[in-house]
Amino acid sequence: MRRRGLGLVAVFFLAAAGASASGMKPAVPPDPAFASLEYRAPNPLGRSRVVMLHGDGRLVVMDITRSGTGLREQRWTSRVEDADVMAMAQTLGALDALPERPSRTGIPGETLVELRVTPVRGAVRRRSKWLGDPVPAFDAPEARLSALARRAVASPPDYEGPSTQTP
Repeated sequence: MRRRGLGLVAVFFLAAAGASASGMKPAVPPDPAFASLEYRAPNPLGRSRVVMLHGDGRLVVMDITRSGTGLREQRWTSRVEDADVMAMAQTLGALDALPERPSRTGIPGETLVELRVTPVRGAVRRRSKWLGDPVPAFDAPEARLSALARRAVASPPDYEGPSTQTP
């Protein structure tokens, strides 16, 4: 009985040694280029949306609504595929060429949306634009996050109640 156990250990050891000698590596998800990405679309008079994508694939979508009784929140939590996280990371490089704030001043009631990229190492990068203004470097990650958020909110919310955030 004891020999059989040692034989199985030897087989697993040799298989592992052969895999490493052949250049095969264990499947490890690639590191994303960001620790978290946050999209904020505040609307002090109506519904604000916050979408947070973490580098490990966690996605949190919050809709915050102002009513006569105060701020109410709906929150959805889900996971996205590694491929979606990596595709998002590829769209973020173009943000570096943008100024932190838009060059024009807004008009009353216009919404200033913001992307916050928290890298694994380094300083947080913030970029913003006026909602509706075409800014291709901003629009690509915004569109990807919106698509991920639409999938998440197709299910019932994980939380409904008083807001834990401010718009």
